[in-house]
Amino acid sequence: MLKNLKIKTSFYILLAIMIISMITIGTFCLSSLYSINKQIYTNINSEIIKTKSIDTARSVQVHFKKQVQEWKNLLIRGNDPNNFQKYLSEFNNEEKATQKDLLSLKDLMKQQGLDTSKVDEAIKTHEELGVKYTEALNSYDFQNTNSLHVVDNLVKGIDRAPTDNIDAIVQQIQDYSTENLKYVQDSSEKKFKRELVSAITGITLIVAICFILTITFVKKIINSINMLKDKISDLAEKDGDLTVKLPIISKDELGLVSEKFNIFIDKLKKNIADVAHCTFVLTNGCNSLTESTSEVNTSMNQITCTVSEIAKGNQQVASEIVSACSTLNEISKHAKTTAKDMTEIIK
Repeated sequence: MLKNLKIKTSFYILLAIMIISMITIGTFCLSSLYSINKQIYTNINSEIIKTKSIDTARSVQVHFKKQVQEWKNLLIRGNDPNNFQKYLSEFNNEEKATQKDLLSLKDLMKQQGLDTSKVDEAIKTHEELGVKYTEALNSYDFQNTNSLHVVDNLVKGIDRAPTDNIDAIVQQIQDYSTENLKYVQDSSEKKFKRELVSAITGITLIVAICFILTITFVKKIINSINMLKDKISDLAEKDGDLTVKLPIISKDELGLVSEKFNIFIDKLKKNIADVAHCTFVLTNGCNSLTESTSEVNTSMNQITCTVSEIAKGNQQVASEIVSACSTLNEISKHAKTTAKDMTEIIK
């Protein structure tokens, strides 16, 4: 099939393949960049969520510690009703903030697909803690300075379980963040290597295909040109052997050149044959003309001889006429003399 392609068509096909290859490579690179950008965007969002989760977990710890601290302030400095209401309000605010952060933390952990059982447990223990603190406050007596010890004994150690739960949640999130970061690094590195190998393989394959096609087309053209050159050289070296014809092995421009060259040789052979025929006819005519010329020369020689003989005869006749004329002159003179004498005699 390649033999029937014209050189121009072959170059167009090669150019089209190269353009398609470049478009393919460009599309692949854009796709890879899009995939990498999407992965980076996903990783960034994941890191944002993880960072927010860690910050929220830390905020839970801080608010809970403040809640416990406000509880202590309430017991120690709450003998003044104004201070009591102040610290109680701060205690309630920190309790609400802790609950709010725990619920937010639960949502963030759900978004990451993490187990929220520890958060549920922390929410439960924290709510129970609030109930126990509220019940203990009912035993608080502003007038009794020992009342704070009674209330403190009622809730002694109950903040340890929520604290442990919250610390466990923070540790869970930190461990997940560390593991996920390592996973992201490993997966990103693997993805990059995979994309790099795919890109190198694809580019190498496309370059190899273009190289093979280019070599094939160029080799086809060079072989055709070399064959054409060799045949023309053979024709020149064999003293113009017009029986040599160029083989037509393709339908491209070089095949067309071979075909036209063979047509030229055929016409040249015909012209030479016509010239040879004309030469033969001209030679025969020249031979006939030569024979006719020889006959004419012979006739001319004969005529020349005849004319020479006639000329000689005419010279003799002329001499005789001259002699006759002389004789007649003499006779005329004698006649005149005789006439004169006769005249004189008559007188």
